[in-house]
Amino acid sequence: MDKILGAPLAFWNWLNTKDPRPGLNKDKIIRLLVKAFMFAMVINLVVVGLAALKVPYMNTFWGQTLVMLLVYIPFLRWFMLDMTPAPAAARKGSATDSKKFKKVDKKRKFAGVKGKGPRLR
Repeated sequence: MDKILGAPLAFWNWLNTKDPRPGLNKDKIIRLLVKAFMFAMVINLVVVGLAALKVPYMNTFWGQTLVMLLVYIPFLRWFMLDMTPAPAAARKGSATDSKKFKKVDKKRKFAGVKGKGPRLR
């Protein structure tokens, strides 16, 4: 039984696991193509189902476009999973990097000016 359920679960985990490598690579492109195909299948099933139930305007371009947009909203986060950068807290050395950045940014604040910056009253 584990072998029967193992393959679909492994595929689903592969599809939903974020690739840590930056940029586009072969795995990310394949994942995006599979996700786009699954999205198209869901859209077709929903549109055909609603048309079979004789929902008004479902056989028109605008009705199908509205359904596509409504289904796209939950799929958007799933599509963008591989394209978003890692959160700052998950990166290596994020605390020291932010302190270093603040110190460098403070030094750079009045670049080219000797002494302190202008005093505002």
